[in-house]
Amino acid sequence: MPFQVDPLPSPLAGRGRGWGFRGRRGPTLLEMALGQFMLYERVLRRDQPDRRLWLAVPSRIWAGLFREALGELLLEDGGLRLLVIDVEQEVIERWIPSTPGATPSNES
Repeated sequence: MPFQVDPLPSPLAGRGRGWGFRGRRGPTLLEMALGQFMLYERVLRRDQPDRRLWLAVPSRIWAGLFREALGELLLEDGGLRLLVIDVEQEVIERWIPSTPGATPSNES
């Protein structure tokens, strides 16, 4: 029987437009999102080792936080996989790191 994890509320849920990992609570929300990603990734790796988990981030977060030193550090070893999304159009803009099968419009 596979291990079951109840979904945690997403730190991105219910925040509306203009919200991100900036401001006083920014580091705390980033820590929550990364912790949740790591937990789900470990469970998925154990129960379905052929699947990979990707963390979706709005393009404004990619353009800000993930272009700064902290964001570059998080992406340095390739262990964090991101889908950069346009929230308004609901499309994937970029895969980071790039993935086989990605189209030119959504490659990094």
